[in-house]
Amino acid sequence: MRIFSRLYKPLTRGTALLIALCSLSAMDAQAQGQSTSSGPSPVTVKIGYLNLGMVKANFPQAANSEILKAQAEAQLREEARSLNEALQKLKEDKKPEDEIKKHIEISQTKINAKQQALAQLLQTQENQVRVAIAQSVNAVAKEKGLDIIVDGQSIFAGGQKFLDNGIDVTREVIAKLRPDGSSAK
Repeated sequence: MRIFSRLYKPLTRGTALLIALCSLSAMDAQAQGQSTSSGPSPVTVKIGYLNLGMVKANFPQAANSEILKAQAEAQLREEARSLNEALQKLKEDKKPEDEIKKHIEISQTKINAKQQALAQLLQTQENQVRVAIAQSVNAVAKEKGLDIIVDGQSIFAGGQKFLDNGIDVTREVIAKLRPDGSSAK
C-alpha cells in the first residue's frame, strides 16, 4: 500500500498537470476560433468636430468671462499694492511690531476674501459658458444625427481621421450661441 501511495501521488500530480495543460490548449484554440468566426460586428458612428477656441471667440458671454477675469486680477493686484503701501508707511512711522502684524493679518484676510469671491464669480461665469456651449453642441448633434462631437484642436493622435471623416459643426454651434443666429464675426 505504501509503494502504491508513493507512486500514486507523483502520478496524480503529473496527470493533473497534463490534463490542465491540455485543457488550456483546447480552450485557447477554441477562443481563437471563436474570435475570428463570430466576433463583434462593426459599429458605425457619425462623428462631428468643432474648433472650441473659435466657438468661444465668437461667443460674447465667453469673451465677457475673459474680460471679467482680467478685471478681477487687476483689482486684486491694486488691492495688494495698496495694502503693501500701507504696510510700508507703518514701518516708516516705526509703529509697534504687533500693530504691523495685525495689519498684515487683516490685509491677508481681505485679500483672501476678495480672491475667493472673485474666483467664485469667475467659476459661475465659466460654468454658464460651458453649459451654453454644451447645450448648443447637443442641439447641433441632434439636428445632424451625430453620435459624437469632439474638439478638433484637442486630438493629439489620429486627428486627421476625424477631420477627413467627420463633419465640422463649428459654424452651426456658433450660430446657436448667438442671439441673432449669425455664425461669424
